[in-house]
Amino acid sequence: MKRTALISILIAATTLAHSSITMSQGKELSNRAKAMDTNKDGLVQEGEAQGMLKSNFKDMDCDKNGGLDGAEISGFFTGTECPKAAAPKKKSKFPPLSDRAKAMDTNKDGLVQKNEAKAILFSNFKAMDCDKNKGLDGAEISGFFTGAGCPKSATEEPLFRVTLLGTGAPPPRVKRFGPSTLIETDAGGFVFDAGRGATIRIFQLGGEHPLRARPYFARADKLFLTHLHSDHVEGIPDLWLSGRMFGRLTPFQVWGPPGTKSLMTNLEAAYAEDIRVRHKAKKEANKIIARDVYPGEVYNKNGVSIRAFMVDHQPFKYAFGFRIDYAGRAVVLSGDTKYCQCVIDAAKGADLVIHEVAAVSEQFKKQIPFFATFEDNHVTPERVGKVFAAVKPKLGVFTHLVTYGVSPDKIIERARKTYSGKMVVGKDLMRISVGKVVRVLDK
Repeated sequence: MKRTALISILIAATTLAHSSITMSQGKELSNRAKAMDTNKDGLVQEGEAQGMLKSNFKDMDCDKNGGLDGAEISGFFTGTECPKAAAPKKKSKFPPLSDRAKAMDTNKDGLVQKNEAKAILFSNFKAMDCDKNKGLDGAEISGFFTGAGCPKSATEEPLFRVTLLGTGAPPPRVKRFGPSTLIETDAGGFVFDAGRGATIRIFQLGGEHPLRARPYFARADKLFLTHLHSDHVEGIPDLWLSGRMFGRLTPFQVWGPPGTKSLMTNLEAAYAEDIRVRHKAKKEANKIIARDVYPGEVYNKNGVSIRAFMVDHQPFKYAFGFRIDYAGRAVVLSGDTKYCQCVIDAAKGADLVIHEVAAVSEQFKKQIPFFATFEDNHVTPERVGKVFAAVKPKLGVFTHLVTYGVSPDKIIERARKTYSGKMVVGKDLMRISVGKVVRVLDK
């Protein structure tokens, strides 16, 4: 009986000793193990270990980091062996949803399905579901509201798209609104000139629907002016004020020749009452940031470079054309000019050249002699052809048509005398994709 009692006492003592070592919270050492941790790094190193920890050190060091933590010691004595590493959190294969969209995602799959979608997401579900997987992810939703559009695959070319918003000149023609061009990229949108009706054309890009037009207005927040002739600027108030109503949340930024800042300051004064009464809550969108600029690079951000170059449009001291470089491609807008080597020099290596043109029939010249001066102050089809021939773009486009009694087909016919390459007469809402291939998307 004495031997049995002695064995029981030894077992109890051993158990108590082990428990004093293993009583810990998580990886924290027990008090007895802490006494061994002479360097106080939270681990019992092999040189610090004593007793069973020393003789079983290799088996107990589960993570092989040369030190025993509380969980490793406890696991050895309790029989749970090495602690299991926490399973890594499963990463969603979809771009994350915003908090508001997460509230709609009732099945928690990282997508907003159509039966979960509400309000604008529901009514625009088809347009927003870029990958047609019947669910909206964070990138698709964000792209719709910010104007960035659908996310791109790794093999897809960057967005570089030109839309001719207006291809006309001073005459108030229904089919050819005032001069204006929209350029869209993955890095934002840029409008060049804002002639009569530019805002109407942007609204048409969204199907004249206030929600579907929002991305286009969101992108139309940066305006560049070639010069300050009325037919190039009379659409500014509409673009500025209607833009804030239908999608633009940021300040309206304007770059242009000297006089631009004064123009915009006076427009702010002219519409001060409208802002006070109707849109005082939209403080950021109401703001105008105007800059007078000179020839050279006037914009460089997120891979987009825009250069202003001097053209010949007397009597203006400063009249610009623009070159837009993005993703290894280039687009050149001639602005209003006479035939000028300056356009050829600026357009060297450009993929797309959009050039103004003037053509007046002999009959009109006889009826209204003043009209004969239009061809002198602008560029005839034959001379535009010479510009295209010197630059050799993938596509040449005619815009700002100062034409009387001359059809688009006749313009091409006359230009063929000097250029045999690919060219087209622009029309309002014509869209052109600029990439390895430059192609007209809408004729």
